[in-house]
Amino acid sequence: MNKLKVAIVFGGKSTEHEISIITGLQVFNNIDREKFEPIAVYVTKDGRWFAGEGRLEKVETYKDLVKAVAGLKNTFLSPDTSVSGLVEDPSSSHGLFSKLKYLKIDVLFPCFHGTYGEDGAAQGLFDLSGIPYVGCGTLASAVTMDKILCKAILDDFGVPVVKGHHFLVQDWEADKKSILDNCEEKLKYPMFVKPPSGGSSIGVTRAENRKGLEEAIEIAKFYDRRILVEEGVKDAKEVNVSVIGHEEIEVSEVEMPVASSNVLSYEDKYTSGGGKSSGMASLKRIIPAPIKADTKKEIEEIARQTFRLLDCSGIIRIDFLLTPNEKQIWVNEVNPLPGSIAFYLWEPKGLKIKELITKLINLALERHEERAKLLRTFPTNVLESFSGSKGKS
Repeated sequence: MNKLKVAIVFGGKSTEHEISIITGLQVFNNIDREKFEPIAVYVTKDGRWFAGEGRLEKVETYKDLVKAVAGLKNTFLSPDTSVSGLVEDPSSSHGLFSKLKYLKIDVLFPCFHGTYGEDGAAQGLFDLSGIPYVGCGTLASAVTMDKILCKAILDDFGVPVVKGHHFLVQDWEADKKSILDNCEEKLKYPMFVKPPSGGSSIGVTRAENRKGLEEAIEIAKFYDRRILVEEGVKDAKEVNVSVIGHEEIEVSEVEMPVASSNVLSYEDKYTSGGGKSSGMASLKRIIPAPIKADTKKEIEEIARQTFRLLDCSGIIRIDFLLTPNEKQIWVNEVNPLPGSIAFYLWEPKGLKIKELITKLINLALERHEERAKLLRTFPTNVLESFSGSKGKS
C-alpha cells in the first residue's frame, strides 16, 4: 500500500510562531510512518515557505530562525488543482522559465496558531489547491478565531457567553474617555482586555480599575485594529475540553488548567514546565477536572452544540468559565487549531497521539470527499451565445 504524503505545515506570520513549530514537530514525530510519509513544511515569520529538508524536522534548527533556512530553496503551495502540491520557487533556481519541480501532497496537516494560518487565511489557499486538509474549513476557522464574531453567533443561538464590549482602535485614539465610560457603563470590574483575533493569551490583561483598563487597552491595540473587553467572573473556575469529528462528534476528557496568577498567561501555557517546552502539554493541569458530574455533562453538550453551530471539523478546543458553585457556565473561547493538537485531553480517553493524528487525517479525507460531491460549476457555457461586450447576447 502506498503511503499518503502528509505535509505538516507550521510557523507562519504570527506572534505564536514558535508555539506552532512545537505543535508541528510533535505531529511530525508522532505520525504513523507505516501509513504516512510526513513532510515538514516551515513558514518563516515573513511568510516564506520551505519544505522537505532534513534539518526542518529537528527542534534544534529553530533556535536560530535565520540560520534555519539559510541555503534552502523557497517553495510554495500551488492554488492550481492540477498541481496538488508544493512547487519549488523557479526564481530561486535558474530563472522564471526554468523547469518547475513539484512535490505531490495527499493531505495537508496545518499546525499554525494565530494569524495567517489558524484564522482561515491558509485554509482558503488549501481549498483552492484542492488538497484535503486537517481541521476546520475557511469560514469556521475565520469565525472561531474572531472572538467578537464567535461570541455574537453563539449568543444569537442561545449558547452562554460572557458579557463583552468591543470597539475600534481608531475610536479609542479619537476619544478614550468615552470608550472607558462605555466599558464601565456596560461591564463590571474586573475586566479582561483582549485582541479579538489572537491566541496563547498574548495581549490579554486583567483590569481591576479604570487606570488598569486604560493600560490594558494600550497593550492590546498593538495586536489588532479592534479591542474586546469582557466582564470577569469572580473566582471563576476555568475548564477546557476538546472536540473532534465531522459527521460524528466526540468530546474529550475535561481539564482544569492551573494558572500562576489571575490570568492564564503565555508563560503558564508554554514555559511552566521549567525546562524544554512541550507546547500546550507544558501547562499545569488537573485531569479530569474536579467538577460535578452534572456540570461535566452540560459542558459536553454545550461543546457538541458549539462544534455544530460553527460548522467545525477535525479538532477544536473550547475554553469554559464556571461560577464557583458551577450553576452558570459560559463559553469563553474556541480554538480551531489547539496547541499540541490537545493530545493530552484525548489520552485519558484511550486515544494516544499517534492514533489521534491518524484519526484527524482520516477526518480530513472524509470532509474532502463530502465537499467533492457538491456542485461548484455548471457544465454549460453561457458565453457560447455571447455576441459582444456591450451587454447584448
